[in-house]
Amino acid sequence: MPDLRRFGENQAKEKLAELGITSVYVDYQTRERAPDVYDSYAPYAVISTLPAPGEWVPPGTTVVLGVRAPDAVPEGPTAQPEQPAPPEQQPAQPSPQPTSAPPPAEGQPPVPPIEIPTPPVP
Repeated sequence: MPDLRRFGENQAKEKLAELGITSVYVDYQTRERAPDVYDSYAPYAVISTLPAPGEWVPPGTTVVLGVRAPDAVPEGPTAQPEQPAPPEQQPAQPSPQPTSAPPPAEGQPPVPPIEIPTPPVP
């Protein structure tokens, strides 16, 4: 049996297949089941094998890969939901101020000012 410790789960299965070993059982090891070595291995890395490294694997044997389980996902929300951004506000348009009309050309009657209604601002 080759030493597959620290191999990724899929890499270990591929190596075993190269050796003609196709009966493989993966046993995921949680922190509770492998407390001494759990933090020394990456998630999905092989922690142990049965048969042990260096042992003979008789034909037809199912090899057990002890694979470090990923960290448990905490239940419930872990972060606050993102608040939607407030709608962009348009700068308030200044109310049009009445302007004085230019003086009438010589010989022309004066032009009366025009009132432009201002729509209400929402």
